[in-house]
Parts: sequence; structure tokens; C-alpha cells
Amino acid sequence: MKGVTSVTYNRLEKLKITIDSYHKESVDQIFVVDNNSTDGTAEWLEAKQKGDQRIHVLKLRHNAGGAGGFQAGLRWADGYFQGQGWVVLQDDDAYPVAGVTAEFRQRLKKGAYAGCAAVAAAVLTPNGQPADINRPILNIFRYPWECAQRIHGKIANLRDLYHVPCSDLIDTHTCYRVHAASFVGLYLNLERLPSSAQERYPQSDLFIYGDDTIYTASLSHHNLLVLFDSGLRYVHDSATGYQVGILRPEWKHYYISRNSLRVYCALSPWAGPLLYLLALSLRLQKIITTQDAGLRARSARAYWLGLVDALRGRRFRKHEEVVRYVEMCTE
Repeated sequence: MKGVTSVTYNRLEKLKITIDSYHKESVDQIFVVDNNSTDGTAEWLEAKQKGDQRIHVLKLRHNAGGAGGFQAGLRWADGYFQGQGWVVLQDDDAYPVAGVTAEFRQRLKKGAYAGCAAVAAAVLTPNGQPADINRPILNIFRYPWECAQRIHGKIANLRDLYHVPCSDLIDTHTCYRVHAASFVGLYLNLERLPSSAQERYPQSDLFIYGDDTIYTASLSHHNLLVLFDSGLRYVHDSATGYQVGILRPEWKHYYISRNSLRVYCALSPWAGPLLYLLALSLRLQKIITTQDAGLRARSARAYWLGLVDALRGRRFRKHEEVVRYVEMCTE
């Protein structure tokens, strides 16, 4: 495997774990996109480069979010390798289980990924449980029979209806086609990606949340094969609060509300709006039942702003404006 691309912003301690996890991994190059961090990330990376010539750093002039960072990073790696070979995308708070890249190379040589545009790993929490936010997606609207067979008898909530079952992530011998995936442990075959820049790279205007789903769903829509292989395992040490429904920082609710409509419509133009309203209703319920009054008010403020922008079709609002609007709220 030729390279790994990671995006970071002010999470130096977690980035250290991520970069150090690749010390013994079989990757040729490590690309780090720094979203203009202010916590000493640039200085640490500069020192790290002196001891590991595989590390390359692209520091952006402003924080472009995960979406902008991954677009810049994939463009960068694509150009560096001249559109040849495989790269893996991941967040700065995620890291591979030891030996996973060697396992990937071995399976690649055996032809396990022939014809694939992307391969999604099984992503787990640090305690070994499935990372719900990173479960690959099964598009039950486009492939109802295929997906029904996968999820039969394994539905406990709404997300189980269109995601890889948790039991398949725990099992290390699961491998089948999926229709969208996250950017944590996503292996991309540069030679199989669409040729047009608009489809070859993620959409940067999303800032965070949904860019990975929309991008990989687009690959599937172009009849490019996206595979899920539970034998490739990554750990996502996320502390955003997604699992319990209350995000930290609270401004992240804005991007969930705004971007989710595009995510669901990427899966199904007709069912997407209904799923969007249902998902947002469940999220609102968690927000209004939050005991902390300040947290509840700031989360709700971000939530409603995102909902309004989604319904108006507003695709761009400066991140600084979102943060200021949310922080204006007082208890």
C-alpha cells in the first residue's frame, strides 16, 4: 500500500498516537493535512519529519474541516502517486490495529480486492465495540433484496436498517459489498476512481459530517465496487458524543442537521427526506431531554440553524459564523 492520508486540527495528543501507530506499518508515505492547528501540531510534525522521511505535511491556510482536509489530502496523494496504487484515509483520532497494512498487502496480492475502487475496514472503539458512527452503509433503497439478506433478524434501531450489522464488524471473516463508508480505514484504489475532479474527490463545502458517505455513495452509483472487509481493523478513539446524541462541541449539531439531508438523499431521492425528518426528530428528542440547560440551549441553537440552512438549500456558511451564533446563547 502506497500511502496513508490523515486530517488533523488541534488534536495533537491523539495525532501522536495515530502517527506513531504507523511506525512499524508497511506504508510507503504518510500524508498529514494540518487544518491550520494552533496547538503545536506544526512544530511536532516538523520535528517528526526529521526522524521519518515518509511523513509529508500540508498545512492549510485556514481550517477547512474534515471535508476540505480530505479533499486536499486525496488530491495531494493522488498527484504524488500519479493516480497509481492504494491510499488509506483516516481521522487524526483513529489508528490501525498492528499489522493491518501488511494484511491488506497480502490480501491484495491474493486478488481479494480485484476490481475494487474502495475497501472499508471494520472500525471499533478502544474497548473493542463497533464504532456506530463508522459502520459501512447498506443502501436498502437501491438494493433491497441484497441488503435484506444482510440485516435479516439484526435490526434493533433505525440505523440497523441501513448499516452493516454490528455482529459483522465483530466477526473477523466478513467480506461483502457495501454502498457507502466512512473515511476511517477507507482504502482507495486511485486507478479505479472517477476521472472528473468533481467525482474523484470529496466535496469540501460540507466542512464536517457526511462528506465520506456522499463520496463513497457516489462511487457506488457509478457502479464502482466498494467492499467491506472485517479482517482489516481500525480503532476510532472519538469523544464527540455522537453515540449518546449530544455532540461536543455543540456547534457540530449544525453540520449534522444541515448535511444529513444531502446524505440521506444521496442514498434515496424519494426516501431521503423522510429519513432525514425521522433522524432529526430522534436527535431533537435527545437534545431537549438534556439536563444541562446551557448545553441544551447551545445544542438546540446549532440544530435549528442547520435545519433552516438545509431546508433553504444553503450549502455554505462560514464556520466562524456558526461558532459565534452558537456561543451567543446564554443559560
